[in-house]
Amino acid sequence: MRVYKELGFGVDDIANWLREKYGVKCQSNHPLGGLVNTSPLAAKAGLGWQGHNGLLITPKFGQRQRIAPIFIQDKIFQFTDNSEHKWLEQFCKNCRKCEKNCPTGAIYSEKKISIENVSGIEQTRTCIDRTKCYPYFNRTLGCSVCVKVCPFSKGETQYNKLKQIYIIYNKGIYASES
Repeated sequence: MRVYKELGFGVDDIANWLREKYGVKCQSNHPLGGLVNTSPLAAKAGLGWQGHNGLLITPKFGQRQRIAPIFIQDKIFQFTDNSEHKWLEQFCKNCRKCEKNCPTGAIYSEKKISIENVSGIEQTRTCIDRTKCYPYFNRTLGCSVCVKVCPFSKGETQYNKLKQIYIIYNKGIYASES
């Protein structure tokens, strides 16, 4: 919880700095729930992909990072849209370690549509039953069992190894998705 608190203050400080120093009209988003579900947005930006439990999986940190974006009014970066990490979705469907080890049974077997027709993203899907996850998360001050059992939480070497195995095993399927 300390990390969420510090990151929340940090992202607010950066947004304030952008406003004061450069006149950027912006809004910070707290990492522990905020204006949007950040995992699909981060995946759309090419940072990684949303895992079976809804958390972003990145090559370097697996699911061991927190996302705290700053939304800006005027475009200052080029739009990014790639599916480099899309293979993770099928890998997670086959793995399901997070779902099997969740102490509350909060991770859905199949993602459920939460919002239809989001511009540029299509639909947003939810991966967990918040009524089961959040009370336990709060009681344990940050459960994170799903993060601990995720094979991608072992670092970039493990990510690359699992990607290579996946590509070899699913050569035809992966080639058509790239």
